Amino acid sequence: MKQRRWSIVMLWMLSMMFFAAPSFAQSGKVVIDNNGVDVDESRINTAARQLTDKGALVVVVLTDSTGGQSETAYLDSRLKDLGIGNSSKAGDRPNNVLIYYVSFDPRYSSILPGRDYNQALTTGNQSDAIRNNQLNAGLKANDPTRGLVDALTATSRVISDPAGAASSSSQSSSSSSGIGSSLVWVIVIIALVAIGFFVVPGLLKRRSSQAAEAGAQVNTRARFDQAKKNAGIAIADLAQAMRDAGEKQRFDKISYPTTQANELEKRHRAAESSFTQIKVQFDDINERIDNVVNPSVTDLEGAAGGYDGITNQVRQLTSELQAMDGLRKELDTINAQAPAEVDRAKKW
Repeated sequence: MKQRRWSIVMLWMLSMMFFAAPSFAQSGKVVIDNNGVDVDESRINTAARQLTDKGALVVVVLTDSTGGQSETAYLDSRLKDLGIGNSSKAGDRPNNVLIYYVSFDPRYSSILPGRDYNQALTTGNQSDAIRNNQLNAGLKANDPTRGLVDALTATSRVISDPAGAASSSSQSSSSSSGIGSSLVWVIVIIALVAIGFFVVPGLLKRRSSQAAEAGAQVNTRARFDQAKKNAGIAIADLAQAMRDAGEKQRFDKISYPTTQANELEKRHRAAESSFTQIKVQFDDINERIDNVVNPSVTDLEGAAGGYDGITNQVRQLTSELQAMDGLRKELDTINAQAPAEVDRAKKW
């Protein structure tokens, strides 16, 4: 009797595990790695629930400082420590993951979707729009909680739109399938008549169009490669210029009067922030193109234009660094002409 009861209990437990497994597999999860950043985790969890209900793994990584590491290297190390993929690269991220990453020193933010959500969030640069309009807006207002909550809400809305569009398309297709047989025959006859007049010339025109498209693809790919190369070289040169500027800025306070030293420090910080944003833009363009299996002419042209914009921004920032050097030269001339007056001006 006891064995029979035990068998019944075991059978019941196995059946419960069998039926419960699908629900567990479909549920998502929230991971918040704040590293001392003050945020309201309860609000973030509540906002993330609309994504976890869809099966998403929502990962929020925050840090006051990367500790000298690059932005990407720091995120990679945190993801490994959390047991979420081998790195932040697209191929290493879990398919159902949505990563929200914010660093305050240096200032950096990114939204990295897994394969399940990549198409919805990269189409029309939706991830960039959410990062700029929701996440960064909250960060600039010194309210990271609000930025994350708004970004999570916007992400859920964007992910839900493609499903609705697909449903609408399916209903439209279904309603159009009830065409009467008489109309079908009319269409068949018209199609047969049209073959002699339109199909053959159309095939010839299509071949010509395909050849033109192939040529455009080759030309645009060459322009894309050159624009990317130019932007990469410009960023590398600017990185060296920023390091040189950082060395000069260390001595401004002991070399120049307080007012001019503070102005140089303010302009240097603004230059550092602009440089960080330039690197973010470059990485974003790279990732968008890497996630497209066969980039179209439009995709490549858009990315090339983005790289051109980065190159122009680098030129402007380089001009600002040169202007700061010009100010230093003027102050050095004044120092040489009247060192005693400068010394008195630096005292407080």
